[in-house]
Amino acid sequence: MSIVFFVPWYSENKIKSVLSSSYADVHFLERKNSWRLSGVPINLVPKLNRDLIKQFDFVLTRFKMATPIFARHYNFMVHQEKFLRECTLATLALSQSFFEHKIDTLYLGYKASHHIDSLMVEIAAELSSLSIFFETNIDKGRAFCIEVFPDGSRDIVNFRESGRVVSPPLDISHGWHPTPLTKGGFPEEHFLRAVIKHSLAQFKSIKHSLAQFKSGLRNVCLFFKNPKFSIRPTEYKRINFYERVKLLYIQKQSLVTLDKFISEDKPVVDVLMGGPKQSDPRALVIFAGFQPEVNSYPLGGSKSNFIDLVIHLRELGFHLPIIFREHPATRNYLRQGGKHSFAGVERSSRFYEILNELGCLFADDSQEMNNSNILVLTLTGSIAIQRSLVGLNTIVVGNVWFLELPGIHKLSKQNLAKLTRYNSVPEVDIDQVKIYLNGLWNSSSYEYPNETWDPNDFGNYFKKEFPKLIDEILRRRFSQD
Repeated sequence: MSIVFFVPWYSENKIKSVLSSSYADVHFLERKNSWRLSGVPINLVPKLNRDLIKQFDFVLTRFKMATPIFARHYNFMVHQEKFLRECTLATLALSQSFFEHKIDTLYLGYKASHHIDSLMVEIAAELSSLSIFFETNIDKGRAFCIEVFPDGSRDIVNFRESGRVVSPPLDISHGWHPTPLTKGGFPEEHFLRAVIKHSLAQFKSIKHSLAQFKSGLRNVCLFFKNPKFSIRPTEYKRINFYERVKLLYIQKQSLVTLDKFISEDKPVVDVLMGGPKQSDPRALVIFAGFQPEVNSYPLGGSKSNFIDLVIHLRELGFHLPIIFREHPATRNYLRQGGKHSFAGVERSSRFYEILNELGCLFADDSQEMNNSNILVLTLTGSIAIQRSLVGLNTIVVGNVWFLELPGIHKLSKQNLAKLTRYNSVPEVDIDQVKIYLNGLWNSSSYEYPNETWDPNDFGNYFKKEFPKLIDEILRRRFSQD
């Protein structure tokens, strides 16, 4: 059996140091100046055969569905059709390389494939029928591993002996209890001040920019030396400064529109969400997250766009009022200056106007999330865990690791009917919720090293626990064969 790791660059060497002495058949896939598998360059133009030709359309379709990733990170719409096909061919080449190196297991050091390179690796692994494992952090310094199966189902990897409990203490539920938020908790920034702050952030990062220029220049040299071994850097054109300022302005205007709708809908929303406790909900509230980001796409699934989601709810026959509650951090977008990650770039005045035209009401972010008079829906948000801990049900749209948690219900026509029909709403056993979360913690390990990793805090624990996790992953693969 052979396992390949594709992890963030800041973790790679530390993971190598932990595993190199214990495992002979471990490979690392690197994406720096070119794609390399255990130091061997990968020819990104595959040797086409009958099987690869059959897979071309499937891979291309997968990339076409991943437009939120392209929109978030890159500015190359004029080259998109060509770039999609280059990514497709490169993915087929990666799959071919996995086959040649007899790789059967992939470990992705991310919670999901939310960048182009990690998406290419995941699709290539699917084509090669590899067992695929992702890593998801649950608290500072702690993470657990998830195996993802071809049908989309997920299973948490428990690498510990049955019954063994790790510390910190058993009751970890406090980590998911909500922090009270009030309207204005994220003060809005004056647009001009935000642009100045954004500009200063650009100058402060000049060292990083020079490093990127040096890397890009090296890529150009590599391309002319051997065009087969690198993707041209021009195809990875990042969003420029002018486009960033435009995004800041669009976001500022969108908040004006959002606040207008919140003010207009407040009397109706207060009636729907307030009043005495009822056994059946009066409305469905969408607790929104940023779009696009990893928790909305790809984890949010095919209905990760809220416009699509509202239309889908009506298609399912849902008849109650739909209230849209924006993520509180949306008001923090301007304050982040040039340091933001482009999560939230899909927001605009027109976005909120379309939701309004579809019949949605709008609530401000001070509305209580643990309200029994409403049915809450989230794409993948931890609000679902928070509500389970107080005995409330939540509908989840995306592919989440906590789908088996009591009180969590996958979006479907049947579940919508069950959760809105009088006397049919299931009770949530809070004790079972805590038992589930404690079991999850017991399946966790110290997180792999990141940018803020302190060896004095986590180093020794990571060195002990991570190899045991890899042993369990390999054992699973062996039992499948």
